[in-house]
Amino acid sequence: MLLAKSQFWLVALATCIATLPAVADETYLLPDGRRVSPLDIIQDCDLCPALVVLPLGRFAFGSTKAEAEEAYRRLSLNKNLDPDREGSVSRLQTFLIETPKHDVEIDLPIAMGRNEVTRAEWGACVADGRCTDEFDERIHRRAPEGPYQDDPRSPIVGITKLEMQHYVAWLNDKLGEDLYRLPTEVEWEYAARAGTKTRFAQGDTLTRRQANFAISRATQTDGIIEWHYDPGNERRPVSVDSLDAANAWGLRHMAGNVMEVTSSCGADRHLGYETSSRYLADSYALLGCKRVEKDCFYLLDAELCRPARRVMTSEDHWSVWTGFRVVRKMEAAKAD
Repeated sequence: MLLAKSQFWLVALATCIATLPAVADETYLLPDGRRVSPLDIIQDCDLCPALVVLPLGRFAFGSTKAEAEEAYRRLSLNKNLDPDREGSVSRLQTFLIETPKHDVEIDLPIAMGRNEVTRAEWGACVADGRCTDEFDERIHRRAPEGPYQDDPRSPIVGITKLEMQHYVAWLNDKLGEDLYRLPTEVEWEYAARAGTKTRFAQGDTLTRRQANFAISRATQTDGIIEWHYDPGNERRPVSVDSLDAANAWGLRHMAGNVMEVTSSCGADRHLGYETSSRYLADSYALLGCKRVEKDCFYLLDAELCRPARRVMTSEDHWSVWTGFRVVRKMEAAKAD
């Protein structure tokens, strides 16, 4: 009997170990011969973005129907609005696109941008004649009274997904190798969650010391809604170095500040694939589709900053609150 119990626990322990991310054995080789491991920070050139090497692993992608409905009701109550008011079905639908929740294996080794791509990093591409310099003109045209942020370490905004691809191509040409691309939404969410299962990577709550989001409430008179914003709101993007904004893997501002474009084509539900490689292959399948944006921006409620949150926009869309970060594929080092 004792032997049988011992064998049971040995099998259980082995099964548990087998399901853990294979962090310890992951070693990657850089072009200069250096070996790096998960959570190391790398940078391919002085003008290139700093990256965090991500561990491989599995995670629960998206929300269950119950979680999505709860998030919708919580947002409504945060705003002092009736979640069952007229039009609530269509508003709830914007949360249900986070479903179904399903496990995904991250089987492609990557490093993720530690920060959103900054104005200074984009400016280097502009100086080489490879990226548009029209973003400031666009921002001022759309929002002449602000918000505006000209800090070189502020995230670049006012550019389209297609123009982001120009930046990626410029990086790859500088390095002479096809290494960089935009993340898929599943890679983005995996990085944002950083191994956690809570509503936010920081826990079940989010503070303005951790993320650049807005607190606001509504009053309604005769069917007219008036918004009241907390005076402590930034109401603009902040520097990528601002706030205590890093998650457990050292990635900054993956909650709040600006929304971030991914390479994934949008759909009314998650596609249910089991691997990140399959999601990447799907992102190449359709050209001209609406692409998924993740995260929230500085004027939105924390409830919209959950890693599961997603919206879709066209490839030629730009806004004063949308930026991006890049990923780099990693090459496994051969055993000595």
